[in-house]
Amino acid sequence: MTTALAHLRTLLAVAAGAVAVAIAPATAAAFDPPFAPTSPFNQLLPASPNVATNGAGVGNSGRSVNYQEYAPAVYTSAADQPLYTLKLRNQGSWGNNPVHNRRVRIPASARPSDDSDGHLTIVIPAEGVVISLYQAELGPRADGTWWASWAGLAPLSGNGANLANAAGGRESGISQLAGLIHPDDVRRGIAMGNDGDLGHALSVGYGTTHATTFVSPAITARGNSTSPQALYMGQKIFIDPALDIESLPWQGTSENRRFGKLIARTLQRYGAIVVTNAPALTFQLWHPNSFTGIGQPDPWPGLIGPSAAGYYAFTARPIPASAFRVLAPGQAGRPGPGVGTTTPPSITTPATPTRPGTTTKPGRRAAKRIVLGGPKRGATVSGRVRWSAKTTGLSVKRVDFLVDGKRRWADRRAPYVFTGKGGGWNSRVVSNGRHRLTVRVVLRNGKTVTRTRAFVVRNRRG
Repeated sequence: MTTALAHLRTLLAVAAGAVAVAIAPATAAAFDPPFAPTSPFNQLLPASPNVATNGAGVGNSGRSVNYQEYAPAVYTSAADQPLYTLKLRNQGSWGNNPVHNRRVRIPASARPSDDSDGHLTIVIPAEGVVISLYQAELGPRADGTWWASWAGLAPLSGNGANLANAAGGRESGISQLAGLIHPDDVRRGIAMGNDGDLGHALSVGYGTTHATTFVSPAITARGNSTSPQALYMGQKIFIDPALDIESLPWQGTSENRRFGKLIARTLQRYGAIVVTNAPALTFQLWHPNSFTGIGQPDPWPGLIGPSAAGYYAFTARPIPASAFRVLAPGQAGRPGPGVGTTTPPSITTPATPTRPGTTTKPGRRAAKRIVLGGPKRGATVSGRVRWSAKTTGLSVKRVDFLVDGKRRWADRRAPYVFTGKGGGWNSRVVSNGRHRLTVRVVLRNGKTVTRTRAFVVRNRRG
């Protein structure tokens, strides 16, 4: 641990006592930013950053700060946890991944992210690696297995990139762990006072990424465009260091506004690294399952304020589009507080096709996805509820629709829709309160894939 971070931990302890309502004390040792000090994720921007010729209009994209969906759930492996065997559904057809059949200790109550990507990230300190699972599911027969479509494996002492033969999880080949925002990042930023930041470069998704060119730390270029303006996987974006952060029209509660400022100052100092395709400029928090899955409370609402339907996009929207810049490749970053130096990135064109990852690419194998249509997580519903499932890249025999674990409808032809009697599911047949909607996709090979959302029924009685 660096001297600077040790000092910040001391400040954090003081700050936690001063604002106990807003900053709950961490229940475990503080989580320091992962990967080597020389990683671009732990490097400040150059003192005089050169702006790239690509990426014009990058700030005109929408903003998203993912929280309850499309953000990885992260767990730390420990010796007292159950031992599982990791199985990859596409082993052989997508390559020979060393994560397949690997034995890993994982918390018994671990849950992946609640979305079609099903991200599950496992930090293994004893081995110095992190595993990124894509479309992860616990074995259907409680047989001591976790299944995933594909996986990444990255050394924690590296720059954040996965190994070349285990590059799954993100289109860039960068670990799912890299660039995520952890609650301790926020706590350290708060402890720094009115000039705080999150202490490392963020990961960011973007809508127009190059299909053949990438920049370190990315190791693949599975983008969606050949436009000369497309961003490269691994490229940094940042905002004008001269922008007056305090003068921006921050939104929401005081905690929301404080968090937005932390993001903005981080983008001014460290920037954000393009790691994946996304419909907007997309940053990611640790998924709340990372905490609730091991019996801890969700830290985010108390720390950064209430979300808007599971997202914190509004906290980043006040940053003006005109303030965004793209860093030209080939520039060395500066050491972060108390760390060493880095080597300049280099533009690389892959010599061989890269493996499929998390989203569908033009001209490539479609990624396997299940997208639910219907109530959002935690929504309140009444009357008849529209409910559907869309699948991509799966050989489907039928789709079952379950309410609280009991099958209420099945559809054997796409589009898969719960029609019931009278159209849609009649929520009046259950009591008011919390319930679960589950879609169970039965594949032609006999395997099943499920997706579940919790919701609340509130019908007038009488």
